[in-house]
Amino acid sequence: MMAFAWQVASRERFAGVKTGPRCTRGARRASVPHRPSIARERVRYRIVRSRMRRQSGWGHRPMKLLVDIVGWGGALSILAAYGLLSFGRLLGHSRTYHLLNVLGAAGLTVNSGWNDAYPSVGLNVIWMAIGLYGMARGSRDVTLARGGTP
Repeated sequence: MMAFAWQVASRERFAGVKTGPRCTRGARRASVPHRPSIARERVRYRIVRSRMRRQSGWGHRPMKLLVDIVGWGGALSILAAYGLLSFGRLLGHSRTYHLLNVLGAAGLTVNSGWNDAYPSVGLNVIWMAIGLYGMARGSRDVTLARGGTP
C-alpha cells in the first residue's frame, strides 16, 4: 500500500523523528532523521547512566553504604535523645539533648538528600536549626545563671 507524503510526515512526527527540509524545486528531499549534537547525546547518556547507578546502587556502593550508615546513625541519635528525655536521664534544655538532636538531624539530612527526599531534607534542616537555637539559648542561660553578661 502506497502512503501519501502527509501520512509519512505525520508518522515520522509522531514517532519523534524530524525530517530534513524540502528542496526548492518542488521535489521532496529524502527524509533523514535529524540527530542532535553528539555533545548533547553524551551529556544525556551521562545523566541517565548516573541516575541508573544511583537507583540500582551499582557503581556507588561504597558511597551509598556510607550514606546509609550516616542516616541510621542520625536516626539512632534522635531516638536516643527522645528515649533519654522520656526516661528522665536528660533534661529538655540540656546541651547533650540538643547536641544529639542536631547530630541526628544532620545525619538524616545527608541520607535524605542523597535519596532525593527533599521534604525530609527541609524538615531535618528546620529540626537542626531548632536544636542549634536551643544550644545557643542554653549556653546563654548558663552564663546568666553564673552571673555573667549575655
